[in-house]
Amino acid sequence: SVGVGDLVDDGSSPEAWRAFLDTARPLAARTPLVAIAGNHDYDGFYNDLRARPYLDLFRPGGAAPWFAWSCGATRLVALDVNTEFPIGLSEHG
Repeated sequence: SVGVGDLVDDGSSPEAWRAFLDTARPLAARTPLVAIAGNHDYDGFYNDLRARPYLDLFRPGGAAPWFAWSCGATRLVALDVNTEFPIGLSEHG
């Protein structure tokens, strides 16, 4: 199972993360669960562009904005585009 961002409404809320984990726990007990950060999963302070609560829970020590894993012959890559916040294209392309 892959959660593709916006796992919680407010990434700065410990209660929101507890509710997510409580909801996800039964699924995670039966099948692998990969959680990918979305913009709502940030802590509300985009100054350092780090989703601290998400990183603490799902990727301790793994601060790179991307990660990859294999499932059989399939290679999957997750990329957190929020590290270039605000998201958009530069005028110079």
